[in-house]
Amino acid sequence: MDEDHLDLRQQWLERRRLQQIKRRRSNPEQYREYQRTYRQRHPKSKASKRKPTIPDHPKIDYKNYILGSLTRELRDTKSPVRWFFNDRFGETREVARRYRDAAGLLRVPGNSANAGTVGTAVDWLLRFLLHPRPDTELAKNGAVILGPAMVRAYSDLTAMLEATAVVDTFTGPTAASSVDAKLLARGCWALALLTEVFRAGLWSGSPLASCDLSKVTAKDLLAMADKKALVQLARLRKVIEDNLIPQLSTRAGTWVL
Repeated sequence: MDEDHLDLRQQWLERRRLQQIKRRRSNPEQYREYQRTYRQRHPKSKASKRKPTIPDHPKIDYKNYILGSLTRELRDTKSPVRWFFNDRFGETREVARRYRDAAGLLRVPGNSANAGTVGTAVDWLLRFLLHPRPDTELAKNGAVILGPAMVRAYSDLTAMLEATAVVDTFTGPTAASSVDAKLLARGCWALALLTEVFRAGLWSGSPLASCDLSKVTAKDLLAMADKKALVQLARLRKVIEDNLIPQLSTRAGTWVL
């Protein structure tokens, strides 16, 4: 493991420790439940007093990825992403004000569905609307962490979404995925769940935490889609198709997903 990788892991561990401290202070009962669930899934062993909570797998090169959502990275004053943002744009309040002024009204109001997972699922949905076979390696990395059965389920899922021969660079614009809209929405939700595992580990509130990881299938992944989240994804897809895609379609040339 090289020095850059070790430095990234140390930063990740420190941020994780601070998040746990904040969680303990804001909601002690919820934190205790989180700790009980963690101990059940990761019992202590003679080789290690405490199993790391961060994702760790020998087949994944973590130094090439941001291990967390963009919102979380920008909020964290110790994050390299936040440092870059401050160096490039300087005063963040002015950038935030300009964004709020230009953003306008909220097109799709939220509901009880997990906002973070919805955002990640929309990211995947946009990729499928820009190219029928986007690169899904982020989700694959999450599947690798959860074991062989999940990797098989992931492979079957990408086959159902017709995204097995993936691309990350292409000449655009090109046609969107022709997969059924409802199937694609459920598939994007499943890819979002796996992406979250890669970025932050398996947390107790994830639907993946309550499934049998030794027998999970692609159908199980599709069945995990939150009904209220699917409503949001359907509305967000219309916003993307009506407003974003027409603007992006004017940009001919090399595209990277």
